[in-house]
Amino acid sequence: MDFGNNYKAPMDREFYISNDQNANYLNSGDRIEEPLIQPSDISPSIVEGRAGGGDFRQGMIRAMRSGARGAELFQSPEGEPGAGSEAYGKEKREDMKQLAKFNKFKVTVHPPPNIVPNLSGFDGKQGFSNEMQENVLNEIKKAVNFAADISSEESMPESGVPIVIHTGEYSRPISLAESPSDSGEIEIVDDTGIQRGPFEQFKDENKQIPIYMVDEKTGAMHQVLKTNEEISVPEWKTAKESFSYFDKRLNREVQVNQGDFLEINGRLALTPEERIAEFIDENGKTGDIKIRMMNLKQLDDERRKFINWMEKVIDLKKGSSISDERVKEHLKEFEKEYEKSKKEPSLLFIFKESRMGDVRQYEGMGRHYSDGLDKIKERIEKIDKALDEYKKFRDKVGEERFDNHFSELLRDPEFANLIPPDRKNVVELLEERKKQLERHYHIQSEAAMGYFQRAQQLKEQLERIKPVEQFGQKRTAEGLAEVGLYAYRKTVAKNLKKPIYIAPENVFPEMGYGSHPEELINIVKNARNELKDKLKQEYSMRDDEAEKIAKNHIKATLDTQHLGMWMRYFNPEGKKFKNEEERVKEFKEWYKKQIQKLAEEGVLGHVHLVDSFGRGHTHLPAGQGDMPVKETIEILKKNKVNFDIIAEGHEEGQKRQLTKVWEKFDVPIGIRGAGYKPATSWTNLEHSYFDKISGPNYIVGGYAPTQDWKFWSELPLE
Repeated sequence: MDFGNNYKAPMDREFYISNDQNANYLNSGDRIEEPLIQPSDISPSIVEGRAGGGDFRQGMIRAMRSGARGAELFQSPEGEPGAGSEAYGKEKREDMKQLAKFNKFKVTVHPPPNIVPNLSGFDGKQGFSNEMQENVLNEIKKAVNFAADISSEESMPESGVPIVIHTGEYSRPISLAESPSDSGEIEIVDDTGIQRGPFEQFKDENKQIPIYMVDEKTGAMHQVLKTNEEISVPEWKTAKESFSYFDKRLNREVQVNQGDFLEINGRLALTPEERIAEFIDENGKTGDIKIRMMNLKQLDDERRKFINWMEKVIDLKKGSSISDERVKEHLKEFEKEYEKSKKEPSLLFIFKESRMGDVRQYEGMGRHYSDGLDKIKERIEKIDKALDEYKKFRDKVGEERFDNHFSELLRDPEFANLIPPDRKNVVELLEERKKQLERHYHIQSEAAMGYFQRAQQLKEQLERIKPVEQFGQKRTAEGLAEVGLYAYRKTVAKNLKKPIYIAPENVFPEMGYGSHPEELINIVKNARNELKDKLKQEYSMRDDEAEKIAKNHIKATLDTQHLGMWMRYFNPEGKKFKNEEERVKEFKEWYKKQIQKLAEEGVLGHVHLVDSFGRGHTHLPAGQGDMPVKETIEILKKNKVNFDIIAEGHEEGQKRQLTKVWEKFDVPIGIRGAGYKPATSWTNLEHSYFDKISGPNYIVGGYAPTQDWKFWSELPLE
């Protein structure tokens, strides 16, 4: 905005300064240093629909009249009349485009957060939904189309047009932010806790947070346990002391060390299935299977022991000449299992171990029922053989003689209790018995089949289970890359000189992954790599060309207020503060370090400049809260980050949304006077008619008529 060109009230006089006398004092050399930002660098956010008091075109005009040189169009959900990307037709879009172009009014777009809460499709209840992710990506594509239709070179910010979207990719406990666990590598540090970062939502959160896994096929979430819980596992039979023996299976001498898993014959177990549970009680007698309750640390130790045993078996196999094909096949599968197991995070092993109890139960019951099937089948075969003999005998002697023979058997005391008296002959008896055995065979086989099916389903499910961190981040990268590619295609199709880009924004700490700056950096970098691969594959681009396009079409949005909300949970482990002021002071240092990190990583393109006091979600103008928002811009400018700024501090009214930012940053605004006239003050500006569309309808000071004499009717003397 140029305040040196006829920006004056109707009663202004030319006594003090004329517009020909270089009113823009920035060029006069009077100012000691360049301002951090210009008035045109700051744009407000405007809302459409009932909340905003009209559509976007009306909001843009209001923003122009208030002195803004741009605005972020914050979309309302479709359903409200006149709201949403597709509530604006071709003519209206063209009208908005020409309005912005003629006034050089910079426009950015923010889809509705309740429709675009994340990119992964995480619904917060059942897990990850493909349907929800498709809805989210479709909403973003609508916003891209809308932005492309209303944008021109004159109305695009320097960094391009951001499509701002919220992140909240999956549930992530606050204490895991900025910790090794945040990347999926859980570090278990003691018997009840995991390594946490400098934050916690409540005391000892890291010792009682729920740990989740996800089924990569269905997207369903599974809670492993809480970090202070224990799970029951069998105590496996192990060597009490070291010994050696010749193993015929491996055809070599084997050294067994104390603690190695043993099989039923006391030899080294060569597969997990060969391990057996300990049956010996405290008195050295055979008793029930021994079960132990294990916490996270003990389970992690058990995993290390399991991996070490697997390594030993693999080493033994390499130096063996195995002749048994069955053993060869088992060891081949075992080696594949080992390669997979050693790469798995500790918590994935713990999750599988917690579910293996169900697998063992179903497999045990299946074997229990299936083991008796052969005996039943054998008895049926014996009955069939006996029936054949009896039928041949009956055919030979005749029906009457055969029945008489059967009656004599009934009178014999030796057989009287074995053959029911209501049976006419032995053939009928055997046929009835055969039917009973066949029915029993079917019942038992169905039971065995059901248990084995359930065991197999559980085992297959365990193979699909992944840490939520790995699965969620992969879905986010794929989704963001898809809409980034769409934005690139639309930019090319519209022949725009600057890019339309997707700009994921850090949200509240409680919303999950993506709210911490390091997570935001990971999201952008992972998505850029995914988009680069897509461009190379679909367009046969060179690596450097694809990388440049990916960087242009995926950039982050920094929300300074959302970042400040971490102050509430700031509690570095082992750190004791003298008072609250000391804690807040150290948090602000952490805050500025995060800004520096974002600047150095080259991921930023857009900033929401909002202030707060750090304990809740609010939208205060810059300078009205307690966060280092000015230092944020200083750091970004110092690092030569190319970004645009949206003032979201609308909590105190639309006018202060801009003027308070200008005041905080001491932007060059107004006409500097000459002679006895002072420069325009912020009080004059803020409380005048600056954001009104016409001159004031009142006068004050010496121009106002005296109030000492007036009629009862209060009519003026004239």
